[in-house]
Amino acid sequence: MVGTIGSGDDGTITIVDSTASALSIEAVVAESSDQPLSASESGGKITVTLGTDGSGLPDDTKNTATLVAAAISGIGGATWTATASGTGATPISAAITETALTVTAKDALNTATLITAAINDIVSKTWTATASGTGTDSISAAIAEAALSTYVIDGTPCPEAGITLYDGSSTYYVCMIADNTTKNDNWYSFTLTAL
Repeated sequence: MVGTIGSGDDGTITIVDSTASALSIEAVVAESSDQPLSASESGGKITVTLGTDGSGLPDDTKNTATLVAAAISGIGGATWTATASGTGATPISAAITETALTVTAKDALNTATLITAAINDIVSKTWTATASGTGTDSISAAIAEAALSTYVIDGTPCPEAGITLYDGSSTYYVCMIADNTTKNDNWYSFTLTAL
């Protein structure tokens, strides 16, 4: 889940929660004067209570984007993080109505390289995944289920039966049937052991 409050280069606060525990966010003004900035969460809603000055109005020095982000991230048991844009010096200076966080793929978390690694980490796998190019492009939206296509493992062509290949360590490969195509699977392997 991802959402923002505030605005501007130095006043936008981005909230990211990969567990989807946080569902929405709002900002309210403390009900009395000289109150500190605080933040809490209940039922999936994050509430930021803006600090006030001696007149009971939002105090810009207490409510900068940096301080608000820290208050949101500091909520006990938080499964989310909040970050302020730029210098974070611009304040949240008024109440903000409840805003839903949305499901958004985070590009930095969904690069082809990272997705490939996750697929290859599946226990008892019988497959191998590889990323193309640098692997830095991201999958930024859901992909409908798609069947994997049949893959034929290429074999080494063998123009004449009896040809033997050696891999340089201990294994020999012998072609048992002549087959000069790349789909040749008539190779058998063996190793020699000291007598």
